[in-house]
Amino acid sequence: MKPSSSGGGRSRAFATEAFQVLGVQCQKVMTQQDAAIAHRSFLRTFRIHLTRHQKGSMQTTTWYSGFAKSASHFCGRPRTFAFAAAVIAIWIITGPIFQFSDTWQLVINTGTTIITFLMVFLIQNTQNRDARATQLKLDELVRAVDQARNSMVNLQELTDQELDALESEFRKLGRTSGVKSDP
Repeated sequence: MKPSSSGGGRSRAFATEAFQVLGVQCQKVMTQQDAAIAHRSFLRTFRIHLTRHQKGSMQTTTWYSGFAKSASHFCGRPRTFAFAAAVIAIWIITGPIFQFSDTWQLVINTGTTIITFLMVFLIQNTQNRDARATQLKLDELVRAVDQARNSMVNLQELTDQELDALESEFRKLGRTSGVKSDP
């Protein structure tokens, strides 16, 4: 069963763009059927996630995950940055009023240290969540393409030595195929 030319073209473009955005160089040109399979698999996974979310079964998130997600969304807004810049400007303006005293300096130092300390954990939570989602998307693409090596799905679990060996293997493949690689 061959996908329609319009749907297959969009599927192929979707899969090809996903590979290009993530910096993966395909050694073969995907057929329309490969791309259609990858696209259908992605849509099936998305529908399952959407259905679970609509039913309310996604309540397994912890309070911290929910808080971290909301806080990172809030802190990433331009208004929040403008507010922080305004606080710094007010602090600078009040310097002469307080005669640049030690207490005046301690206020900003303490405040920024506390905020920075807490933001480290929020940023790490966001990075972990994003890395996990990206890894799952890559795993799905590797699984969906027939010619891909399924052993590549769990690369993040390999040791540094195993990753170095795999990297040198790909550099050798790149040299033989004429593809330039980064030094």
